[in-house]
Amino acid sequence: MIEIKTKVSYYILYSVLLFGMLLFTSYVDVLLKQIATESFSLFPWTIYRLLLFIPMGLMLGVPYLIKEKEKGGRWRINYVKLIFMGLPALYFTLYFIFHFYFQFLRLPSHLGYLLTEVSTYKTSGVILGYILITSVYKKNKWS
Repeated sequence: MIEIKTKVSYYILYSVLLFGMLLFTSYVDVLLKQIATESFSLFPWTIYRLLLFIPMGLMLGVPYLIKEKEKGGRWRINYVKLIFMGLPALYFTLYFIFHFYFQFLRLPSHLGYLLTEVSTYKTSGVILGYILITSVYKKNKWS
């Protein structure tokens, strides 16, 4: 019975933190957009907006990291996951910058439109944060 109460308490606290972070992040996103619009300056405000949702993905991966911490062994990094999943997520998260400043990294116009006009960077940022935190794991000698 105590274990169930502990799990319930954990999930309630985690939910409050997660959804509180979502509300805070959304509020800051609106604020940064307003500052960028009023100041007629995309930088550094746009970069902050692009990176704002990565901590949300990190927060989603916290339960995974807690379970990994309890395991024995040495910490390792899954480089394959980082390269083949993390780099595309980073590209989509920062595409707005690539589109306007690094033309050689542009996608065809209809795809580029989706990545610059739709809030794809938010979803990509969350995915990137989750990939970053779940790319770390523990491995012992025998597994």
